[in-house]
Amino acid sequence: MNKFKNISTFEDSLKKGLSGHSTPAPPNVWSSVAASTAQSVGLISQVSNLMNSTSSLMKVVLLSGIIATVGSLVYTINYNPSPQQNNSVPLDTSPQLETEKLSQVSPKAMDISLPKAENTKSLYRKTPANTSSNSNTYALQRRQTPKAPAERNTATKTMSTLPSNVPQTNEIVAENLQSPFAISNSLPCKGERVTISQNTPTNWLVNGNIVSRNTKSYTLTANEEGLLTVSNGSQIKSIRVSTLSTDITATLQENGTYHCSLGTDLIGNWYLDSKLIATNASTIDLTLLQVGTHRIKATVVNHVCNTTIYKDISIEPIGSITLYEIFTPDGDGKNDEYGVDILHYENFSIQIYDRENRRIFLSQSPDYKWNGKINNEGADCPSDEYYAKISYQLKGESPQVKSIKITLIR
Repeated sequence: MNKFKNISTFEDSLKKGLSGHSTPAPPNVWSSVAASTAQSVGLISQVSNLMNSTSSLMKVVLLSGIIATVGSLVYTINYNPSPQQNNSVPLDTSPQLETEKLSQVSPKAMDISLPKAENTKSLYRKTPANTSSNSNTYALQRRQTPKAPAERNTATKTMSTLPSNVPQTNEIVAENLQSPFAISNSLPCKGERVTISQNTPTNWLVNGNIVSRNTKSYTLTANEEGLLTVSNGSQIKSIRVSTLSTDITATLQENGTYHCSLGTDLIGNWYLDSKLIATNASTIDLTLLQVGTHRIKATVVNHVCNTTIYKDISIEPIGSITLYEIFTPDGDGKNDEYGVDILHYENFSIQIYDRENRRIFLSQSPDYKWNGKINNEGADCPSDEYYAKISYQLKGESPQVKSIKITLIR
């Protein structure tokens, strides 16, 4: 509500606001306004008389009461807006809304007594009991256009558009029929594992048979070569299982060399006893002399199945050694020298010691034998026990050291 400098300004504004109504204001309205105005003027006169007499303490008290009364009256008329005007924002400046603003001014706030004639009812607009303090907001809410029936029924129409053939079960929900599923490997090799999955639970089928119910994923093992069909109940996909039927062929060549090869048009990486020895090769040559079992491995690199193939090759011992404990250097032509019979060896040595641990014979060839003399050139050694230390390594075998006791008899 606007602030007024004096009562005359307020009267002019009130007349201007009421002039737009179809029913004129009652005649006694202006009388009530005038009476209110006269009352205010009388109070001001009393203040003037009291100001002229300052000799009495009672006059000072009375003056204070009159000032308080006048201030309350002026504040009520000019500065106490109707509760219905709080936080109101005029959205329309048409004459009709201006009239509505004036009609919302509380008569009690203006201290104006209007008659209760029936023709004055049009000056005020009735407000429902549950209306908030902001009457303009309530008026705007009443003028809002209601929602169209189509908007209110959007959710119902959306649900009604689902296809009629959707299974309404607890195992498969409607969303599953439109959710694509994924395959971890659509071209597996025989023996590999494949996982099929999607975001929502469903029943999984393999070759038309249900293998899992109400789960998000299923893992199968490709045990057979050929075509597999997998489905989530609505979509069907294929898995092609491949296999590689080949082997390593190993042919023994001279000097313990083996020629190894893969199948036709296949290449791979080659390993011997877990050690990489060749890459991207179709054949290799290996020399295997070490006695024991060797594992050859080849991983195929130019086939959809990176199959790893194994081949075991066993190397048997070919060397041998024979040791003797007695010899008789008596010149009869039988067992007159001491020697060791050894075949297919790589290294050999023999050392003979007497009881005092003196070395009396040394040889690095099995063809050079001990004749019973010191270093085969000195004095004859007496009949006694002697000790021999023999070191040797047979082909394909680890080095060995043996100590034996020799008895010399003359």
